[in-house]
Order: sequence, then structure tokens, then C-alpha cells
Amino acid sequence: MSECKAVLSNAFEKGIFVEGIFSGVRDKKGESYTKIHVRPVDIKGTYRIQLTYSYDQKIMHENLTVEDASVLLSGLMERYFKQAVVHTHSTDYHIVTNKRFEISISTKKGTKSVQPLTHNNRKKYVLEEGIPHDFLVALDIMNTEGKVYKPKFPKFKQINKYLEILEDTIKSVEFESVIRVVDFGCGKAYLTFAMYYYFVKILKKPVEIVGLDLKADVIANLAKLQEKLGYENLRFQQGDIQDFVWDKSPEIVVSLHACDTATDEAIAKAVHWNAKVIMAVPCCQHEAFQQIDQKEQGLFLKHGILKERFSALATDAIRATILEIVGYNTVVMEFVDMEHTPKNLMIRGISNGVSKPEKISEYNNYKQYWHLEPHLGTLLKEQLLKL
Repeated sequence: MSECKAVLSNAFEKGIFVEGIFSGVRDKKGESYTKIHVRPVDIKGTYRIQLTYSYDQKIMHENLTVEDASVLLSGLMERYFKQAVVHTHSTDYHIVTNKRFEISISTKKGTKSVQPLTHNNRKKYVLEEGIPHDFLVALDIMNTEGKVYKPKFPKFKQINKYLEILEDTIKSVEFESVIRVVDFGCGKAYLTFAMYYYFVKILKKPVEIVGLDLKADVIANLAKLQEKLGYENLRFQQGDIQDFVWDKSPEIVVSLHACDTATDEAIAKAVHWNAKVIMAVPCCQHEAFQQIDQKEQGLFLKHGILKERFSALATDAIRATILEIVGYNTVVMEFVDMEHTPKNLMIRGISNGVSKPEKISEYNNYKQYWHLEPHLGTLLKEQLLKL
């Protein structure tokens, strides 16, 4: 079996090994494994060969040195397996043994692409765990070594999901030299700080970001944190969305969990500014719940919880439609998994400058059917009448 060991040792030692499958058990007995999947892994900076043993109803893993793996696998080909396929960067090796344990090895051009070395298939985040991102440390989401505190992992995941959506959104948008962002109802500003960090520290782009919230004590604490972090072009302001004034028109308008019609106020402001990007995660929909009525749909409207949920969906459908009418490519997407928060829908609009007046009749018919007079429609009445 020296020839088989030579193939394995060469692939492992030169770092050109991609993947291997050893199969075709000669004499299966009891709980013996039926196949071994082999791949290279990085464990705390050390190159290892991982063997995954497949049984009938379970799998087991073993991480070996290059030498131990080549000795073990070549020995198994001698007494246990009938065949193996070994993939390297440039060549595929098909190893076969016959009944007399004679080996034959055939080759062909490689068919497997190189995979990154990982110990497991952990999701790759925009903000990687293991790196102490300063704002996450300051917000007590991770420690100074970059380890995320277990109770804060849902928040860590939410922040990364938000940045993934932002990353995908801005790929198709051309911004001014300085990207201006306003975050309405910023709350504890996890995502406000995340946006600043993403633009400035990761993309190396100049930004000006304003976080607005009604609570003066919250804003005071955020201002102290902003100063501590040295985020020069990030500021926090206390006030109401309706009264907010900025002498510069923001290009990105964010509203996360603004209650009831506050989401409509944020979207309307964005439309008036001709913002290029709108990202809104609505909260409770009291307005629609109080208005909605349709006798033909009484089977579920008579149940409070069903009426509440449908009111939220109906309101968001209207918001998305209005944005399409006034010139935005609009999608409604899942923001985070339901296990993390029930308020998990995001309305994302990207300006395309093309209004769709043909959708106004669809919008009006929908309102009339459900007996709704949505606040966003009132706020943008002039724009809709012009179309």
C-alpha cells in the first residue's frame, strides 16, 4: 500500500488536498462505519486532517496529524475499504483494491474547487467573532478578546443580519462623497453604531450619521458613548420624527421598531428628501387595527390576535405599494428569525426614480375593500395626486 500512502502523504504535506471519500466496506459487521469523509481543517492555527466516520445512524469525527492520517487511511485501504476518491487542487485520484488486495490508481483532472480551512461550518458574519470590535465591547455584547457573551448572541446575530442587508443594498446605489444617514427611533443605538463602524472602519467611507430618539436620558448616554469611542461624525439628538430638521438631505433613512404611525412619518420624511435607501422595520399597527373592517372576512377578524397580525401585514403591504408608486424598488423581507423577535419584517426601498401611477388604482381598491385610510397615504397625498 506504499503507493496509496505516497498519494495521501504528498497531498496532505503539500497542502494541496481538498477532499477524500473512502467507501465500499469489504465485510460490514455490527456497528462498523460504512464510509469516511476526509477533509483538511484549521484548528487554532494548526493544519489537521479531519476524518468523519459514517455509521448507520450516527457520525463521529477525528482530527489527525498529516502523518497519522496518511498511515491510518492507507492501512484501511489495505484491509477495510474497496475504493477511495482523493481530490487535490489539480488531480483526482481513484484508488481501487481487488480481492487479492492489489491496488490500482487512476487519475484525471481535478474536479473539486479549493475550500477554506475551517473546523466547522460556522456562519461567516460581517463582524466576525474573535475580533474585539470597539462598539460591541462598549455595548457589552463582547469582551475585550472578541468573545460574544452568550446571552447577547441574538443581538450579535441581529446586528450582523442588518449589516448583511445594508451591504447588499448599497451595492446598487451611487452615493455622494459623504454618505448621510438618519436613524429614526434609534433606541439603544446598537445598529446606529454598527452602521458607523461598517462605513468608516470596514468600507473606509466618510459618513455623517444622526440618531434620533424621544428619550432625553437615552440620548445623553449615547452621546457619552459616542465621545468615548471617538466616532466624530456620529451624533445623537433628542426629538420627534415629525419635527426633525437637517440642513442636508440624508441618502439613507432607517427606522427600526418605530411604533405605529411613527414608521409612516419616517418613510414620508425619506420620500420628501428623495432618499436613495429606506430601511424600515415596523412595530405595532394600532391605526389599522382600529380601522380595518370587512364582513366577508369576519371568520378571522372576530379574533383579536388574528386581526392584530393581519392589520400589521395589511399596513406593511400598503407601505410597500406606496413606495413602489412614488419610485422605489421595494421588497419586504425577513429581518431576523422569529425566535429572536416577532417584529421581524423589514421594508426596504431603493430609489429608481420611476413612479408607477398604474398602481394607484390597485392601492385605492385595497384601501376601500378593508376600509382603511393609511397614515402614510395621507402624508404623501400630494405626491400621489401628482401622478
